[in-house]
Amino acid sequence: MSTQRARTASGGRFNTRLFLVYGGLAEVATRLASPQVVMPWIYTLIGGPLFLFGLLVPSVRLGSIASQLAVLPILEAAQVHKWMTVTASLVMAVLLAAVCVAVLELPTAIATVLFFFCTFCFGGCNGIIQLTSQDVMAKAVAHGRIAGLVALQASLGGALALVMSAGLILVIHPPVSGDRHLLLIVIAAAIWIFAAVAFSLIREPASDVVPRQSLWRQVREGARLYTSVRWFRRYMAARMLFLSVGLATPFYSIHAASIYHGAAHSLTLFVFAVGLANMLSGLVWRRLLSHDPRLVLAGVGVVAAAAGCLAISAGGQPRQDIPFLYAIVLFLLALSEQGLTQASKTYVALIASSRERPLYLAVNSVLLGVLAVGVSGVLGVIAHMTHIVWALYILVGVTLCASVNAVFMVPAPRP
Repeated sequence: MSTQRARTASGGRFNTRLFLVYGGLAEVATRLASPQVVMPWIYTLIGGPLFLFGLLVPSVRLGSIASQLAVLPILEAAQVHKWMTVTASLVMAVLLAAVCVAVLELPTAIATVLFFFCTFCFGGCNGIIQLTSQDVMAKAVAHGRIAGLVALQASLGGALALVMSAGLILVIHPPVSGDRHLLLIVIAAAIWIFAAVAFSLIREPASDVVPRQSLWRQVREGARLYTSVRWFRRYMAARMLFLSVGLATPFYSIHAASIYHGAAHSLTLFVFAVGLANMLSGLVWRRLLSHDPRLVLAGVGVVAAAAGCLAISAGGQPRQDIPFLYAIVLFLLALSEQGLTQASKTYVALIASSRERPLYLAVNSVLLGVLAVGVSGVLGVIAHMTHIVWALYILVGVTLCASVNAVFMVPAPRP
């Protein structure tokens, strides 16, 4: 019996290390090829029409929704789920390579079509990875280790992104700036391959097989969960309000550009601020995650609201050549985004049953994805018709409501 327990503990530590490696690599790969930061620069290299630029973020979100709806029946009918994450990670590498080919080799019209096809597929792969990797983690890692593991993944990814961005800035000097952007894409593709290899080595316990159901039946089952399961209903209400954190970055970026347009080293400083926040997020949130994920969510709202207030006040300050004040804003915002992600993963892993966890995760992602497209559009219209600062006021107000609402969520069982 003691020998069996020792083997189980050894396997748990092995899986924990692999999840840490995969999470760190996936995080840095996502940062280096971010749809919100890097891909807009790649699109300018293609030279596509500007009126299509607004399709970038919606195409990623729609791809995520479509993939999770499609993969959920397959997931429930399979005993081992890790290969879906492995496959999606490898496809990410292929898609990034295709984007490089589009920039370097194809005419503008064809390259533009391929670019948006790839961004749609990026969203699809991200949706599959979010759904399956969280489910495998909840199966393969002891619940008492999940909070610390999620926090360490974010810190490792932030540290790697910080080191890699510093290396690209200080060591590598491509003759043309576009070459540096493409180099980011190539490095991200290589990292996704290493991440896939790491995840393939995880020792995943077999799941109970559930007979495949039609998409319509899955939608009805998701609606039933939302109306009948108290903890899930309150969790979804909180996550909907916390879209004010998850969708905030583009609006703060526009606000920063309107204040610090042409400021020296602004983009470099902002990249470092975000990377530093990601690296420190595990240290900041880990203790609260282990105690109660709801406390992290409440703290996330306070930090994000503070970032919003600081950003609004930055508009009334004298213009600086180096925008240190807004670097603090983006640091706080990135810290809150990481806390939101870590708390959400930990909460669902602790409270959901293993049989229904994939369905909970898929319903959560699909509902939030659909709502996010609409909310982004409304905030964009408000910013366009009035001023970007009014969108920030709305984000701050909703974020404070989300922070209060998080306290009333159903407590998750202690690991």
